[in-house]
Amino acid sequence: MTDLPKITLPGGAKLPPVTSHGHIITGFKQLDLILNSDISWYLHILENPTPEEQLLRRALVRAIFAEIEAETYLMKQKALSRDGQPGVSFKPKDLAKLKDEKYDPAAQPRAKADKNYMKFADNIKFAFKKLAFAYSKNYTLDVENQGWNSLTKSIEVRDRLVHPKKVEDLTVSDAELARVKEAHNWFSTTVPSHPAAIYLSQ
Repeated sequence: MTDLPKITLPGGAKLPPVTSHGHIITGFKQLDLILNSDISWYLHILENPTPEEQLLRRALVRAIFAEIEAETYLMKQKALSRDGQPGVSFKPKDLAKLKDEKYDPAAQPRAKADKNYMKFADNIKFAFKKLAFAYSKNYTLDVENQGWNSLTKSIEVRDRLVHPKKVEDLTVSDAELARVKEAHNWFSTTVPSHPAAIYLSQ
């Protein structure tokens, strides 16, 4: 197997146990650092062809979507933590979605604790929208662009790799790889541009 360069965290940082504190996950910065290091590692190796290129392409896709899921989760948790603050009151249906729970009007005022996951793209749009609401910001996620289009198409690649039905499902083409990279770039620049993004690091 090809020798791969070792990439360590800046300053020799170590990932501490991820623990729950209210609705916010402590240690998220370290978690994000690990995921970013994974992505940087795979991107670096893929600059030159290797016998393990398809393995690395699959790993890169999974790493990128892991980071997107983690960032989306953080946005929802930050929004949820604001519920009950002056001017912020989420409807029961939105509270259930923020908690990834099923919404059952008959079970109100409490939603069912059963897990219910939204479609990937819908979950991202929901997270951006509710984070803005939680901090009283006027914001609409722009989905009329090539970056969002690449993201939605790349979701199909991610789903195919996670739930393969045939050998061909495990191959990531050049075009698919390019779209996944573009999707990652779009998401990585769109999150910081959110008017409430500053609160994600607090």
